[in-house]
Amino acid sequence: MKRRVPGFALTLALVASLGAAPALACGYHQPVDLERGILNLVYPNALYVPTAVWQAQQSGLLGPADAMQASDPFAFHGVARRLETLGETLAGKAPEELSGFSLVLIDSMLWTRYTLAYGKALSVVHSDGAGLGDTVVVTHELVVRALVEGDLDGERALALGLIRLYGSDAKLQALAKLFAAVTAGAF
Repeated sequence: MKRRVPGFALTLALVASLGAAPALACGYHQPVDLERGILNLVYPNALYVPTAVWQAQQSGLLGPADAMQASDPFAFHGVARRLETLGETLAGKAPEELSGFSLVLIDSMLWTRYTLAYGKALSVVHSDGAGLGDTVVVTHELVVRALVEGDLDGERALALGLIRLYGSDAKLQALAKLFAAVTAGAF
């Protein structure tokens, strides 16, 4: 008699084992479709972000993705610089109860961990994923670019689903307030 492992239990075991493991890679180094699917299981509705980005592009709020970026050997460095700039700006507005968070760009699956203290941010771009207990931000490179370039404010990005937050209630509220404080032209 064969024993069957229920599909749901097998999926849950896979997600639990991979969710605790370091991130597999980012899209600047290899395709990330599997990792993106796992991300959506660990952070439900994370895949709503690309749809929100597409809608924002259709309405003219966000510009199109740079078609040349895929072949640009320096694309990663530009994204890393914008992620660091975002961290510095957020750190200056961060409440004391928010000591840090992790951010993932869902288009490339590039993780960044931010540690915030004394109005400064330590940004670890290309980290291994979220730390245990981290509050997590899921967004898109185009959203980070628009925030840093002053074309989009954080409150609108949150309202449109261009930024999704995951974590404990108290930290989520502090992080939502922090992103909402980013106004167009703040950088």
